[in-house]
Amino acid sequence: NFRNERISSIMSQSRFLEILQMLHLNDNTKMPKIGEPNFDKLFKIRPMLSHFQKSFREAFDPSRYLSIDETMLPFKGRSSLKHQGFKVWVMCCAVTGYLLSFEFCDGKTVAEGCLGKTVVGGLCDGFQGLNYCLFFNRCLSSFSLINQLLQNGFYCCTTILPRRIVFPASLLKQDKSLKFGEFDFATSNYMCLVKWKDSGSKSVCVVSTMDDPSETVRVSRTNSVGKKESINCPAPVATYNKYIGGVDLFHQQLANYSIQWKSK
Repeated sequence: NFRNERISSIMSQSRFLEILQMLHLNDNTKMPKIGEPNFDKLFKIRPMLSHFQKSFREAFDPSRYLSIDETMLPFKGRSSLKHQGFKVWVMCCAVTGYLLSFEFCDGKTVAEGCLGKTVVGGLCDGFQGLNYCLFFNRCLSSFSLINQLLQNGFYCCTTILPRRIVFPASLLKQDKSLKFGEFDFATSNYMCLVKWKDSGSKSVCVVSTMDDPSETVRVSRTNSVGKKESINCPAPVATYNKYIGGVDLFHQQLANYSIQWKSK
């Protein structure tokens, strides 16, 4: 029972829903029309979103490690922004799971190859030059983005698809040449690219600007016959696996304090 007498004695649920139905967070008379350059699908709640963005950043001092991923907000009402819910890109502290920044996916057309720059650039705005380490997956990664982040004072560690046009496949061993637990790497300036043969037939490719690719740690993996085996894992891959789960940690904590729970 989540009933709170102090709250329920002040306002009933029906009264709250009446107020909520009439609540306006922005001046609708100033809302740009569809087709205008500054049209915003989230115009009606933009002041609230901006307030949350500012408050989240001011309320907490995160660790150096930040992870970026997408999340879904379930929603059954009518909206042009959702399919099964609202898709939101979020950046969380990789150690605590604290939400620092978020951007709703509003359906705007993004040029091919620019999704990562748009999403990561927007989430990281205001954190430049503080030597934060960013972790995100291959759907956002590109070599040009990694270079841009480094110039703006961010280190990063991310997986990347070998099918990328600029992927230097000739500098690394082919998958069939690597045995279970073996790896190869290439470096350029402050960036390293590591290919590691994990469980399965395909290798894992990680790009990092914060680790020495020649360093390794021991990890336990299941080999081809189903037995656990201790093998070498390159430092960039181990670091990525350690800190990429910040958004998952955020989801776990969110589930513990769900606002969907109903009182009696």
